Amino acid sequence: MDPRLRGDDSPNNMIAEIIPLLRLPKTLTYFDYKIPSTLEGNIKIGQLVGIPFRNKMVGGLVFNIKNSETDNKWKIKEISKIWNEDPELDENYLKLFKWVSEYFLTPLPLLAKTFIPLPPLRTREVKIKKKIPSLPPSISGKDVNGVKNILQGFHDSKNNIFLLHYQNKKNKTAIYLKIISEAVKKNKQVLILMPQITDIEEILPHLDYFFADKIALLHGELSKTEYWQEWQKIKSGKAMVAVGTRSAIFAPCKNLGLIIIDSEEASDFKQSDQNPRYDARIAAIELARLTGAKVLLGSQTPRIETYYKTKNSEIKILSENKKDNNNYLSVDMGQEIKKKNFSPFSSEIKNIIEKNLNNKKKSVLLLNKRGSSNMVVCRDCEHVFSCKDCGRPLVYHEDATKKLICHNCGYKEVASLNCPKCRGVSLKFIGAGTEKVEKEIKKLFPTADVLRIDKDAIIKEAGDVDIYIGTEFFIKNYLPQINNIDLVAIVSADSLIFRPDFRSGEKTFEWVTKIMNISDQKKSSFIIQTFYPDNYIFKLALKREYEIFFNEELTGRKNFKYPPFGKLIKLTYSSKNERMSNLEIFKVRKFLTDKFIDGMEILGDGEMEKTKQKFSSKIILKSSENFTSELLEYLKNLPDGWAIDIDPESLL
Repeated sequence: MDPRLRGDDSPNNMIAEIIPLLRLPKTLTYFDYKIPSTLEGNIKIGQLVGIPFRNKMVGGLVFNIKNSETDNKWKIKEISKIWNEDPELDENYLKLFKWVSEYFLTPLPLLAKTFIPLPPLRTREVKIKKKIPSLPPSISGKDVNGVKNILQGFHDSKNNIFLLHYQNKKNKTAIYLKIISEAVKKNKQVLILMPQITDIEEILPHLDYFFADKIALLHGELSKTEYWQEWQKIKSGKAMVAVGTRSAIFAPCKNLGLIIIDSEEASDFKQSDQNPRYDARIAAIELARLTGAKVLLGSQTPRIETYYKTKNSEIKILSENKKDNNNYLSVDMGQEIKKKNFSPFSSEIKNIIEKNLNNKKKSVLLLNKRGSSNMVVCRDCEHVFSCKDCGRPLVYHEDATKKLICHNCGYKEVASLNCPKCRGVSLKFIGAGTEKVEKEIKKLFPTADVLRIDKDAIIKEAGDVDIYIGTEFFIKNYLPQINNIDLVAIVSADSLIFRPDFRSGEKTFEWVTKIMNISDQKKSSFIIQTFYPDNYIFKLALKREYEIFFNEELTGRKNFKYPPFGKLIKLTYSSKNERMSNLEIFKVRKFLTDKFIDGMEILGDGEMEKTKQKFSSKIILKSSENFTSELLEYLKNLPDGWAIDIDPESLL
């Protein structure tokens, strides 16, 4: 509803189209407000203003200014005040907001509310605590020429988008710092996007050494005053280097010359769990197109889509062209079972832990999840219980139903007591979580100090213990500070490789490579436990053969029309009313099937899941070509109970 009231016309005909910084129904975007004579000539596009909206004062973003075309029957509400004289966004960033809204089918008011900070009631300078500046990492003599070649390739190429496919983390940081310094010398601002705040804390001391007070930070742990203060430093040009997590993509750089996206493979760059759902990597490419800035993507294990673009010259690859082939051990857990070892730990891991305890060394046991079993394998013939429709591994749900469910296409069956291949009854439930591992390790080594750290067991400091058990949370927040480690082991790698998702291979390769790198940094032994030591993902990861892995993975993606050979949309409907959920899912699925089935696959059977007091279900749309504008328009107008995820990071 436009904020209009009946009344007399005014001689001032200037109207501002304003986006309220509010969460509004998807169909509402911007509203007309009259520019009062007292503010005439002072209202600018991109400015923050105060407006009356539904009987209260709210913030609004001036999106456009035009002459009134009303027929004098309505008196339009007036802008109440200007909140900040200088526009918060210039033309390029307004175009970016509009593009992100249209591409990801997310409302403009929600984008503005989420990413544009409002001025604090009291303006006072707040000093943000930073770590002591530190010297940049030194490059070893054998790597100097490789780094020089990468820098030369960056400068000589006519491309605007680059992929730094690095092996050595120190070399990567040195390359970043050199390229950033060159951009700043040219009076260009640099935007650095990191997956998580812990990643920012890692690079910040090196940036401080060179740029000190020319740095601004943007992330979710800043107070509203701090965020506003840092935003203004970027907007004014006082900050030449802006560092932040994914939301910093909207930081209002005046003269943007370079965007760095570190660890571009990280799923953190895609906001998938709440609105607005957007991908900062995709938005960065559009921002670079608008501003003429260069984009540097950094990764040890690039996404398949990203690496594919280096093959058709959309992205220029910069590579170290070296592989550190250390001795990494893969243990066949099938052989352990044949030796009557039914423990989660191989004899190799037990022996090294025993040796470490005697030598006062530490051991680290890593898993990728906190839960319990998730995959069923026959111990006799090693058959994996898989979906009859799409071939993905079935996931065991340990609830009252005891069902095996495919999270890819929705197929389900009652869990069998026998192997369908050999009729054996010796079944293995793979996917032990941290709690089960902790329990078993304490049985084996009752006198050892054992510490489990995951999101269910958070502590301030890791402390000094014999054996650490953790997940990704532990790796990010605690492991870098722990020394004297002589074993890093992945306890159950198979729970990764058999995730029923099209990215499972990519994520497994990424995870194993990451842990190997940590092991190298700690100069420790590395062991991976698997029932499938001959699986190409494990074999190639242990040899650091990314190129061969990419080609293998690309073949599967092409056969099943997954990215980069297809487009995906994930639709999720949630409601507290189960009957309403069923009706809505049925209605939308039927409409999609009737109207848009040509050239498009519809995955999922509408199975309801109850989570957090709500009933939800998914519909996956897959197409080998871009989705039609008619389909996107239909999706954009779905009721508010629907969550629309364009280019989903996962189908789970």
